[in-house]
Amino acid sequence: MKFCTNCGKQLNDDAKFCDTCGAPVSGTQTPPIPGTNENVGDDTKRKEVFVGVKRKCPVCGAEVSAFALTCPNGHELSGINVSKISKDFQEGLIEYEGKEERDFVASFPIPNEREALGNFMLMVASILKQDMQNGADQMRVSSFSSKFDEIKSKVYMMLKADDPIFGETKKWDSALNELYENYKKIIEERAIINRKKQKEQERKNRKWERKRNSLWYNASNETKGAIIGICISFGVAIILGCYLFGCAID
Repeated sequence: MKFCTNCGKQLNDDAKFCDTCGAPVSGTQTPPIPGTNENVGDDTKRKEVFVGVKRKCPVCGAEVSAFALTCPNGHELSGINVSKISKDFQEGLIEYEGKEERDFVASFPIPNEREALGNFMLMVASILKQDMQNGADQMRVSSFSSKFDEIKSKVYMMLKADDPIFGETKKWDSALNELYENYKKIIEERAIINRKKQKEQERKNRKWERKRNSLWYNASNETKGAIIGICISFGVAIILGCYLFGCAID
């Protein structure tokens, strides 16, 4: 099997010229490398190499944009796999907590590939949205907010304004800014409640401290028994005295 060294088309075994581009056929032919258009015997010619992936509908072949759930002709897309980067990030969030989780989020690399970058942006934005709606810990929200800002900067730097991922990032940025205002109110209300609880606990602590420092609290059981006995005897003496004094008057 022979191939044209100029355009890469397959040739008949006895061909002397390419039927497509007209280039003369000479010497032993080898198949061109997939994704390239090159002259195998001449390294001085520019080589055309295709990179990346073009997404197409498996039903009609129409080109599909990022984040699309249906093709332009309405065919539903299914079986879309989660990228390894997103999977690694999810597993890390499950494994770590507290400061370790924040360190993991801060150090996790942002992908360079367009679609992976868009999916990663959606994941971080969704987590941040849920955390703010639920009034999550401020340090966790701050950690994911910083990560989203990093992703946003990379999207704006790498992609054009008419790119769907660029537009989706701007929408999420606006929505998250609005949510943050409500989140601040939740945090302020929670702080007021916590201050009230703290003051109440301090009042109870002072009361307990006064009780703990009292003579009665620190007295032994024998001392307390003796004091109670004296009080009872004194009370009985007063009652008898009053009774006898009343009888004497009569």
